[in-house]
Amino acid sequence: MLDVLSSSELRPEMRCVFGVGFTDGCFAACGIRRRQSLRQIGRSADLSGVVAGYKAGRTFVTNGPMLFLQVNGKEPGTELRLSGPSEVQVSARASSQVPMDGIELIVNGEIAGRERASRDGKQAEIVKKIHLSQSSWIAARVSGEGHRLVVNDPKLFAHTSPVYCYIGGEKISSRKDAQIVVDWIDRLIQDVAASPRFANDRRRKEVIELFQRGRSYFQQQT
Repeated sequence: MLDVLSSSELRPEMRCVFGVGFTDGCFAACGIRRRQSLRQIGRSADLSGVVAGYKAGRTFVTNGPMLFLQVNGKEPGTELRLSGPSEVQVSARASSQVPMDGIELIVNGEIAGRERASRDGKQAEIVKKIHLSQSSWIAARVSGEGHRLVVNDPKLFAHTSPVYCYIGGEKISSRKDAQIVVDWIDRLIQDVAASPRFANDRRRKEVIELFQRGRSYFQQQT
């Protein structure tokens, strides 16, 4: 699972890692949850069901709004197999006690559709047919201005985990984002190599080897 820490904007490493759900573990100092990762409702509420939902990626990250997505009837975390370039039916809806500005559909990190929220900002919905010429991931997000009920965040937001749409045997890839991550890991390896904070060289080597394993994964996507 990926820990979404910043905002409704996905970082490059999130845009090119596939098959994992989004989650969050941040709490405010007063003990109130500042962001939540919520499992899609309608399934077993026991612990095993919750864990299975997270592992399957049936989640959305939010600091307030409730957000739901379907692609050809498929929910976040699931795969949609297509025989060739196709048009898919995408629908997303959101509700919030704090006013939202609008709702967006995201395809491979780019905005593919946008609708404004209702007049009071508490409801938002979008339905759109999207043509896919390559394997892609599709997600939905909402955003809004800051509010006293939004704890420790400057803006209101929610973002779903993706639905993964595969055309034939083609993988989903983002060379640009993968290269950004490779360059970032290279800088981290340099920082670790120069850091005085390790008890011994063995510990330093362990961390560098972990970074190198991650680097190899992303390098294959460039």
